Amino acid sequence: MALEENLFLFKCQDEKDKARVLSSAPWTFNKQLILFQEFKGELRPEDYVFKRAPFWVRVYDLPLGLRNQTTGTRIGQRMGNLLSVDNSLEKSGWASFLRLRVEMDVTKPLQRGVKLLQGPERKEIWGRLSYERLSSFYYVCGLLRHTKKECATPTSNELEGTTRH
Repeated sequence: MALEENLFLFKCQDEKDKARVLSSAPWTFNKQLILFQEFKGELRPEDYVFKRAPFWVRVYDLPLGLRNQTTGTRIGQRMGNLLSVDNSLEKSGWASFLRLRVEMDVTKPLQRGVKLLQGPERKEIWGRLSYERLSSFYYVCGLLRHTKKECATPTSNELEGTTRH
């Protein structure tokens, strides 16, 4: 049921269905992110704030010894509200990436990677991030919900006046 423009009320058959819908987020429609909130009867529609969503995030390019629960927890807590570290990837031996479920603020740019310091010499390591089931996203500014056409952030070429039209 539509409550307002871009604000809808969904009713599930039972609590099990509702839990499945919420735990399977993020959801998209036409490549646009759909944000959900638990229904609270005491709130007015304008009281709901839709700015956080859970994502599965893959961390690539880490040394084998850092592809573990401890490193996943450290990275996830820095990115937002860590929901879980997928340890199923470790069960069959070394995984090619770490996988984290993190609730993040979708109004802020997505991180492209994460820096870690390894060992007593504090060697800097870069972990490349990849987001699963991502909606419309423009890599230059890092913001969700739009593409290059809709982006108000000028590219470096545009700043230098060298963009071709």
